[in-house]
Amino acid sequence: MQVPDLRAYEVLADGTEVVLRAVREADRGLIERGFAGLGAQSRYQRFMFPKQGLSDSDLRHLTRVDGGFHFALGVVGWDADARELPLALARFVRASPDSEVAEAAVAVVDALQGRGLGRVLLQRLAREAAQRGVRRFVGDVLAENAGARCLLRGLDPEVRLVSHGTGSLRFELTLPRPEHFRPWAGTLPA
Repeated sequence: MQVPDLRAYEVLADGTEVVLRAVREADRGLIERGFAGLGAQSRYQRFMFPKQGLSDSDLRHLTRVDGGFHFALGVVGWDADARELPLALARFVRASPDSEVAEAAVAVVDALQGRGLGRVLLQRLAREAAQRGVRRFVGDVLAENAGARCLLRGLDPEVRLVSHGTGSLRFELTLPRPEHFRPWAGTLPA
């Protein structure tokens, strides 16, 4: 499946302007810079161990997406010189090519956490997954990660969180039907 050319302009509640777009292989450098924008705590909460950097294998996995089995959205903003700034990344990977279950993950750089970007990104990711036949997201979060638990409950108040007994929780949430989500919209700035 070809990766769709999705782009949406969003203005967060605090006025921050961002663009959500499908991730492509050419985004390796942006993803590396985005990883650098995650502090030690954010990296630990996302990867569940103190990850110091992204390997070539990690970058291949994050950028070689097919749009169906493995789908990823990135969020960019701009610096004072109008250069793209990596702000967030979300992806889902199906359990198997035709599975209705996919593992989902979201990461937002420290500077933009708490502004609603994770919620917007997860909703867009869920919309794309639902349109591709995915009915449930699964994944793991640290039990101490209250922000992630709140984000999941925002998409599905009935999200199931089951303890692994290792300080992590396995989540399982049912996705709304595709028509529940608003369509890709927004005019990109000139």
